[in-house]
Amino acid sequence: AVQNIHLDFVKKQGAHNNQQQNIERLIRNAREVETAIERRKEEIVTAQNQSGELEERTQVLRENLQDDFAERKELEDVLEEINRQHREIKEVIDGKEKALKSVRSKRDQLSDDLHRMELRISELRMNAVNLTEHIRENYETELKTHPAPEELDTKTSAERINDLKQKIRAIGPVNMLALKDYEVEKERLDFLMAQKADLLEAEENLKETIRVINNNAYERFNAVFSKVRENFIEVFKSFFENGAADLRLAEDDPLESEIIIEASPKGKKLGSLALLSGGEKTLTAISLLFAIYLVKPSPFCVLDEVDAPLDDANIRRFSNALDNFSDRTQFIVVTHNKLTMNSARQLYGITMEEPGISKVVSVKFDEIAQQNAPAATA
Repeated sequence: AVQNIHLDFVKKQGAHNNQQQNIERLIRNAREVETAIERRKEEIVTAQNQSGELEERTQVLRENLQDDFAERKELEDVLEEINRQHREIKEVIDGKEKALKSVRSKRDQLSDDLHRMELRISELRMNAVNLTEHIRENYETELKTHPAPEELDTKTSAERINDLKQKIRAIGPVNMLALKDYEVEKERLDFLMAQKADLLEAEENLKETIRVINNNAYERFNAVFSKVRENFIEVFKSFFENGAADLRLAEDDPLESEIIIEASPKGKKLGSLALLSGGEKTLTAISLLFAIYLVKPSPFCVLDEVDAPLDDANIRRFSNALDNFSDRTQFIVVTHNKLTMNSARQLYGITMEEPGISKVVSVKFDEIAQQNAPAATA
């Protein structure tokens, strides 16, 4: 009997030691879990910061593009105003040049006529003086006492002279500053033409920049949209056997067009999402999310109660999809569904052992399976 008691004591002592080791191992596991939680929190903060930076950069690019469009509109308005001023100034200059040319032509013509008349008068006067002297010397008489010869119409000549003098007086003084004014206006016109050329060049450069930006945006969007569309179709078919889905653009311009999502879980004609049930809509949305993740995977993904509208069959499809994508993305699922919890590799929960005191409880199913495996074999 003493030997049996001793053996029983030894067994209980061994079991106690095993329990003590298990407790110590659980404590170490709890510490590792706490360390992992802190690390995940830091990763979440880092990812949120990166997301904020990307959103700020996107907003800056949008604002720059809007500023470029506003600047282009302002430049077009300035160019139109310069063209209008140029036309007005050119009309004024053309009118002044025509008027100046006409005045100069009349002045030159009248000056030539007057000069010819003055030469003729001087010649006639000289001839008259010579003739008078000749008559006085040869004929000893004064020419004034004799009538003027018929071939010399002195009245007509006098009237012609007076008429020419009146025309010269009517022209008035010639504006000697007209040429200087023309040079000033021409310099202003050359300056405006240079500005116009600079604005036209800036406009072409701006149009070229916008064209390059739009082409790059079109190429990148079309490439990513094509990949997301292919992935969406494949992922949707994995959720719904014989189902069909598609993504398409409502308009030709991909940067301005809305994206239309069409889905038919039962292989019928593609239609609007409004015709689907709540669970079907949820799986369609998850299909689109996974399709985007296939194009640009993320290190982690948080899903909050996305499985609430799903029935058991769809929960199994959802769990299989999470398992397929878990090799490239870590999923954190907030859920109250038991089937979803059953497919998780690690479970976190909040319990309240004492009133008012919450406690975090975590379980790693892979470690439990490894710990239970040797015992089951034994």
